[in-house]
Amino acid sequence: MRAAYAITWDRDALEAAARERTPDFPEHVRALLPESDEHLPRDVTDPERSPLDVKLTRLCELYRAGGPAERMFMLASVSHSIGSKLQGFGFRMAALAVRSGEVDLVRLGLIAHAIDDLASGDVRDTLCLLAPLADAARRIGADPVGLFSEVAAIAAPAMAAVLRDYVRNPAGIPSLGSMGFVAVEEAAGIRYRQGGFGLPKPHDS
Repeated sequence: MRAAYAITWDRDALEAAARERTPDFPEHVRALLPESDEHLPRDVTDPERSPLDVKLTRLCELYRAGGPAERMFMLASVSHSIGSKLQGFGFRMAALAVRSGEVDLVRLGLIAHAIDDLASGDVRDTLCLLAPLADAARRIGADPVGLFSEVAAIAAPAMAAVLRDYVRNPAGIPSLGSMGFVAVEEAAGIRYRQGGFGLPKPHDS
């Protein structure tokens, strides 16, 4: 899905368009993109934000505040490895949201998937990793349909279609179990554990 339009990207033209409103926008984006040696906490429920958490939070906020030209430049800057880190960040946001009750963390996780826009590879992994975000939203009293639709409105066509289809039938939103996850009660709160689907571990991203 993404390949159909990503192949047409002229990155020089996208960068020039992104500079029109904010001349240093591309440099700001590049400073927030994760390096290969930066990793998320091994324990996704660790409430202390790592340097990579801070960078990716700012990247998501920048995407949300940007216009079409800025967002397109950001999407064109995401490689497979960066996309994988964004996926891991999305899972971490679900893990933190379900314990803290902060709906903004669910939104950040969904925006991370929007920036990835399937650059990380297999859409099946993305579908699985959206399940904890939908579950966290429901557990904290938020509306997953509203949140997914909100982010779909600022996503590129590939991820927008995935997000809208995920919640098209509110009564049939994929369950944790169907997507390879279980919610385990611990003393500190819910922990999402992966089943046997071979999904990438967030701290390995």
